[in-house]
Amino acid sequence: MLHQFYEQRLLAPVAPAARPPGHSARAAGVWLWTGGSKDWRDEGAVTPVRYRTDRCGSGGRWAFAAADTVESAWKIAGNPLVVLSEQQLIDCSTE
Repeated sequence: MLHQFYEQRLLAPVAPAARPPGHSARAAGVWLWTGGSKDWRDEGAVTPVRYRTDRCGSGGRWAFAAADTVESAWKIAGNPLVVLSEQQLIDCSTE
């Protein structure tokens, strides 16, 4: 029964999505923008530069990159721009 369920759900054909204007490549089910350059600062999708101390040493730089990336992706997806805490990411990290 479980095998049959997976066959029906996961092996069923999926209709391709219509191509949005300005997009031409598709990867992992997402249309990629190929319509030229875009400055996301003009769209308000980038938070201001924050002073980054070296409190964490070089091992904490991943948190700054991760927070900045998620902030921008969240805004580009149509949500309000938020500022995330790098320190919270570092504090919650187990390594």
